[in-house]
Amino acid sequence: MKKNNLLLVLLLYIFFVIGCSDDSNPVDPPADKNPDTEEPSSVWDSFVKPELSFVNADSLGNGKYYTLYFDDPVNQIDTLILLVNKILYKDPSEVIDIAKIELRIEEYEGGVAYTTGLGAANKKRIVFSSDYLSKIMQGKTKREVQDEINGVLIHEMTHVFQQACEYKNDGWSCIEGIADALRYLSGADKITRRHSGGSYTDGYTTTGFFIVWLMENKDSEFLYKLNQYAGKNYDFKWSSAAYSLLDDSIENLWTEYQDAL
Repeated sequence: MKKNNLLLVLLLYIFFVIGCSDDSNPVDPPADKNPDTEEPSSVWDSFVKPELSFVNADSLGNGKYYTLYFDDPVNQIDTLILLVNKILYKDPSEVIDIAKIELRIEEYEGGVAYTTGLGAANKKRIVFSSDYLSKIMQGKTKREVQDEINGVLIHEMTHVFQQACEYKNDGWSCIEGIADALRYLSGADKITRRHSGGSYTDGYTTTGFFIVWLMENKDSEFLYKLNQYAGKNYDFKWSSAAYSLLDDSIENLWTEYQDAL
């Protein structure tokens, strides 16, 4: 009986303490923390973004669906710009100077998106196909469509800011591989799209996932170094890049990668 009375008293005490507590008050910070002290600022706080604009040239056609997924396209590309450059570079001072970026929704068949100039070397336009938009909408959730659009734009935004080498031969596969590596590293692609076979010169996802594997298994800074190397070696060759950056042959690295899949 005494045990029952003791248990009852304990339960009443707990109820009283909980009921009288004031949840509206913030939890006190640890003794070694000053609540008035701001977190250290990021080096990227000094990054000056380009002038941004959005043009929907197919607003009466399939382009009208774009704002169903992104009600503020300018804010969307503003976010992607910082995301891309924080993967490509270590410091804002390294970023290529771009004065303006225009995202344009346009009707054209047989493509997804492309990046082009906008009247000057440091002004760029990313064109997204409204026909492709209408295709990816079919049978997908809103989040799935948003992820696909963001993935495409991250790829194109990489082309805006990455270091340039000659867009042919090995240089082409390096440029497109880096862009798809960025798509995966930013969280806008899935590892399930990786597959065995092909060649490191195939570009896009084949080269992109190879670059990611080299980062994970050989050098965590490989993509950063590869981007810098491409900018300094216009006539880009994978054979030279592999020895320079990883002290190994590209053939050995590709075979090791294939064996790991």
